Amino acid sequence: MVYSEEVSSIALNYELASVTDLISISYSWQTNNRNFVEAVFTQNGNAFFTITEELGTEIIDYMLCTDLTEVYIEKVENNVDVRSLSLIPFENANFSLPQMETPQALLDGANVNLTFSNPPFPFETIIVYRKNSQDNLEQIGSTTTLNYADVGVSGNLTQACYQTEYIDECGNTALISEEVCISLEGLLSPPTAFTPNQDGINDVFYVGSGIFNEFQLQIFNKWGSLIFYSKDITIGWNGDFNNQEAPRDTYQYKISYQKDDRLIITTGTVTLIR
Repeated sequence: MVYSEEVSSIALNYELASVTDLISISYSWQTNNRNFVEAVFTQNGNAFFTITEELGTEIIDYMLCTDLTEVYIEKVENNVDVRSLSLIPFENANFSLPQMETPQALLDGANVNLTFSNPPFPFETIIVYRKNSQDNLEQIGSTTTLNYADVGVSGNLTQACYQTEYIDECGNTALISEEVCISLEGLLSPPTAFTPNQDGINDVFYVGSGIFNEFQLQIFNKWGSLIFYSKDITIGWNGDFNNQEAPRDTYQYKISYQKDDRLIITTGTVTLIR
C-alpha cells in the first residue's frame, strides 16, 4: 500500500484487478471522517469522478498501457486543499498481458512461415520460440509484424514446435502462447513427366517438399552427362541446359540426402515433353 504524505489525511493505493481486452485497475482510498463531505479523484490533471464516502474502491478500465497516467485524490478541509500522494500505476513495474492466439505454421520448401493473429493489446514486438532437439524452448527471433519466416530449421528435427509472446510499448510481456507443431519430414514425390511450355502448369520438375539434410538433386541426359544440379529442394529443373531448351527426351535423376546418419539415394527417370 502507498500512503499519502504525513500532512495529508488521504491514503490512496491501487492493484491490478484484471487484464482481458482492457486493463482494469482497482483504486482504494481511505480518509478520516472529520468534516468529510466529498473528494475528487483526478487523473492526468482532470477530475475523473467524485468521492462521497471516506472509504471505498473504484475499478477503472484502460484500453492502453500508456493510459495509465498520474492519479491522486483531492479534497477541501477547513478551506485547505488536502491531496493524497500522486501515483502512476506500474510506473516502475510490469504486469502480464493475455496470451495471443496459437500461431499458424506452414512449411514452404525449407522454411516454416508463421502467421499471427492480432494480440489482445497493441504490441511492439512478437518474440518467437522454437523447441530444440532437447525439447527446450529457445528464442529464435522477433518481429514487429504479424509474420515470421523461420529459415534456420535444422534437418535433424522431425518436427518444429513454436510458441510466441508479445511485448507492448510499456515493456509488459504477455503469457506465452499455446504450442503449434509442424512436421518437417521431407516428402519425395517426383513426377514421371513435366512440360516446360510456360503455361504455368507443371513447368518445373520438382521432386518433393519439406526439410532434407544435405539434399542433392542431379539430372543426367541419356549419355550420362550432368545437365542440372541443385542443393535446394525448392529449386527444380526448368528444362533448360546451358541457357537453351533441352530436347524432348527421358532423363535420369539421382536424389540423395542424409537421414539418421545414413545416406539415402533415390533414382528414377523423368520425361521432358514439349
